[in-house]
Amino acid sequence: MRALFAAILLAASTLAVAKDPVIDRAWIREAPPGAPAHAGFMSIEGGSRDIEIVGARSDDFGRVEIHEMLEENGMMKMRPLERLEVAAGARVTLAPGAEHLMLFDAKRPLAAGDKVTITFELAKGDPVAVEFAVAKAAPAKGDEHAHHGH
Repeated sequence: MRALFAAILLAASTLAVAKDPVIDRAWIREAPPGAPAHAGFMSIEGGSRDIEIVGARSDDFGRVEIHEMLEENGMMKMRPLERLEVAAGARVTLAPGAEHLMLFDAKRPLAAGDKVTITFELAKGDPVAVEFAVAKAAPAKGDEHAHHGH
């Protein structure tokens, strides 16, 4: 009986690990009405395999890009990334002043409390849809929702 229980636990943990990536703390900063772009942030955990996000889309925006911040001649600049890589077992955080999402051409006004779905295209695997909360500031630790890709 103990061996059967151990086998069931192993199978369940294998299924849980297969649900890569895990995305949490997904939020979009509330922007003034008519702002040309919004910024989105999240944490991504690679789980049991390397993850490559190669694109993103949302019904609420005309264009979604992954951007990085870099210093050039003493000035901070933004530039789009073609892909975002997350190594197996690693966590990558998209945060203000670092890598982040740029969301262009909002198709509706967004205010704190609204929800937006962004779908991420992976180099290998099915697309992953993630619900983002629009907020004035980052959610408090423990106040985030985990989203799993299959």
